[in-house]
Amino acid sequence: MEIRRAQELPGRIASELQLGQDAVVVPDQRMVANGQDHNSTSRTHEKARNVRLNIAMLIVGSTEDAGLFTSVAVWLRDKFGHRVRVATHPEFQSMVEACGLDFLNLGGKSCDGPGGKSFQSRGSFEAWKLALPGILQASWSACVGPRRDGRAFVADAVIANFPSFAHIHCAERLGVPLHILSVRPWTPTRLLAHPLAHIDTCEVGRGLANLLSYALVELMLWREIHDPINNFRREHLNLGPIDLLHGPGLLQRLTTPTTYFKYV
Repeated sequence: MEIRRAQELPGRIASELQLGQDAVVVPDQRMVANGQDHNSTSRTHEKARNVRLNIAMLIVGSTEDAGLFTSVAVWLRDKFGHRVRVATHPEFQSMVEACGLDFLNLGGKSCDGPGGKSFQSRGSFEAWKLALPGILQASWSACVGPRRDGRAFVADAVIANFPSFAHIHCAERLGVPLHILSVRPWTPTRLLAHPLAHIDTCEVGRGLANLLSYALVELMLWREIHDPINNFRREHLNLGPIDLLHGPGLLQRLTTPTTYFKYV
């Protein structure tokens, strides 16, 4: 499995996730001009790598999603010593805990949410909408709730997949970095249509139809979720509402760092 990064990582998790043992650190030219050499820059990055973070992982999706996120969580723990909490559906609890990771139940069913095989059916969609407020609240608990032993846990970074939806709001409230991981394409592209879109025929060309599918799906999704999202922001995060015009495409406009998994 190959991991490709769509963009550079911001904030405090940059050093831990990007600078491996074989990485070459290029000093900032302004630092060189001010008399700071390459060694001092390297020492700064070395100190950053030794910082142990509390990381909340929010996963709404399939067994494949949960498995990949669990693998990343184990890597972050074993290689960098980070404390990682994995919040996902209850059917994945045994898989997460078998790896010695902290598990938090988000509720819902993997097959009902976006990306699930039955999501397009009306029954599963309605079941997901009913479960969404609880999933949002559980996501916040995953970021700030105490551990089972009673010790405090407040996330220093949030890693999530697109359909978890609480990700950007929790990160905003905490003022911490957010990084998106995904198996399926949720970033607008001409190469592939949105995974929730069905394009049988198109008169504008396949590439343009694929690109437009992302905006259309986000518009339709946001129309359904903006009320529970804004209730969550007001009642649990003490944040202002987001209107129907600004909700769709929010992650792209904020250039949220995104990593896609590719099997090779």
